[in-house]
Amino acid sequence: MKDKKLTGYFIVFLLLTVLGAPHLYAEVPSWKINTNEYEFSMQFVAVANIDGMQLTKPDDLLAVFVGNECRGVTHPIPVNGGSEMVFYLNAMSNSRDELLTFKIYCSTTDRIVDGTFSTQFVCNDLQGSVSKPVVVSNLEPSTGIENTNGEVDLIMYCLGGGQGYQFLSTTTILEYSLYNLSGTSVANGHVNNQQFSLYNSGYPKGIYLIRIKTQLGETVKKFIF
Repeated sequence: MKDKKLTGYFIVFLLLTVLGAPHLYAEVPSWKINTNEYEFSMQFVAVANIDGMQLTKPDDLLAVFVGNECRGVTHPIPVNGGSEMVFYLNAMSNSRDELLTFKIYCSTTDRIVDGTFSTQFVCNDLQGSVSKPVVVSNLEPSTGIENTNGEVDLIMYCLGGGQGYQFLSTTTILEYSLYNLSGTSVANGHVNNQQFSLYNSGYPKGIYLIRIKTQLGETVKKFIF
């Protein structure tokens, strides 16, 4: 009797392994929209990331919503000779003042998250460009950040749990230098990527300045560890 029970458990385990346990894996979202039902449109040129990792796979999705109703969905497409991937997203509406929110689907991890970015619908408006796309992320934008050079395209996010900060750019970040408020250099590093994280472990609490050099120039940001 015991052997039969063990055999039954093994069969169930094998089926879940082969077919996939539904509570462990999210289904590919069935986000759809009939554009003929709407009168107005708004366009976005955007990039999307989950936990700071940018989505670049052809099966990834970015969708825009009003409440629980999907108002637009798209896959990323290559730009700049295939070196970058962006989402060209149309948002549809029959009203001129609806609040738009966003959802992101990562095909690699089979994960759906809510974006923290939201905006008001504006008929025939265009937000973002290939050189400066709208960033849709599940990370909350940091607050109280000062940028002493507005020419460099750089976005800073707080990491979850107050662990530190995530820096994102649409161009390559070359290097950074971290200073305490007295002007003493406490850390530096080479990045050569469009993003990097700075964790607060090992740093005394206080105000810091970080100088970041990208292919477009340099910028300085102030934050608190």
